[in-house]
Amino acid sequence: MDQINARTKTANKNAVSVTLLLALCLSLSFLVGCSGTKGIKITDKNKDKVMEQIKDSKDLTVGEVQLLQTYVLRAAMTGHDPFPIGKTIGEIIDDQRKFNAESDIRDKEEKERIAKAKSIADEKRKVLLAALTVTEFEKGFEHIDYQDYNTMKFSYENRSGKDIRGFKGTIIYKDLFGDVITGLRLKEDRTIKAGQTVQVSKQVDYNQFMDKDKKLREASLDNMKVTWEPDVILFTDGTSLSAEPE
Repeated sequence: MDQINARTKTANKNAVSVTLLLALCLSLSFLVGCSGTKGIKITDKNKDKVMEQIKDSKDLTVGEVQLLQTYVLRAAMTGHDPFPIGKTIGEIIDDQRKFNAESDIRDKEEKERIAKAKSIADEKRKVLLAALTVTEFEKGFEHIDYQDYNTMKFSYENRSGKDIRGFKGTIIYKDLFGDVITGLRLKEDRTIKAGQTVQVSKQVDYNQFMDKDKKLREASLDNMKVTWEPDVILFTDGTSLSAEPE
């Protein structure tokens, strides 16, 4: 009899515990339901206070909190409702997680497109570099008619096998450490015969208050790396070579 009474008391105790748990779930169902913070459903009544209700939540991971915060910020920045009625906190977190995954894919695809475009441009530029060499062999400084100039002399060699009608590109100046000092745009419309080498002089305005102008004036050619980056070469037969996007 004592054993029967003991089992009865235990069963009653368990039944009470289950009843209390169910009652607790029902009493909190309007807020979180039995599924925790993720089960909170956004309604007209709680949408303005939902962040207060979940800020001290213990059942969301740090990552899930960050996803929720990111979703709210993204929605606010794009003019959307940060707490759409009818959705649960868990669904909002999942939406942001999905957005992040899709964003990572888009970023990867964009990087691949950029890398491919750069690779194509580099290959095209190699062809242009083989067709026309541009070499700076002298650099100086002059004061002419109340104006100061950085001056330079270039040698153009046409190795293309065809007469060049004109070309454009950029001379890049870098210091000993590889840091860019400045760039000089070259644009020529003179004819350079196949196999011909011509020498030309150029000058650019010097501004004593511009750091790049001062560095270009002060650095010697021996202490700089001068690189020719061609963009387009036009030939007298109507054909052309280009490193620019089509």
